Amino acid sequence: MHRAISFFFLVANLTGAQQPLFRVMDLDVGATERVQAADGKSATVKLLSISETRDRVRSAIRDARVDVEINGTRATLSCGNYRLPVAVGGVQVDCEVTSMIGSLKSRFPRLR
Repeated sequence: MHRAISFFFLVANLTGAQQPLFRVMDLDVGATERVQAADGKSATVKLLSISETRDRVRSAIRDARVDVEINGTRATLSCGNYRLPVAVGGVQVDCEVTSMIGSLKSRFPRLR
């Protein structure tokens, strides 16, 4: 099964107001990519795994987690709309969604 993930990196550097605050990247499970932040720093990101727990009646996602490695630091992120970003490997990252919801029409997990 082909699975991928979108990463959004929040850069809290207000001096470069012309630069976007988020960086976005799509990764397949097992893939590694390098992203450069607005302040010039870079991060190496690897998506290790995605897991979703669905209920038996409606197949609704009740729990979703992604395992990532950022700059050599591994972390498990709980996914959801109201999760705050966490610091991993020198960047802040959170996972908003892992599957298609509403009009998003993306089957990829989305991290920012």
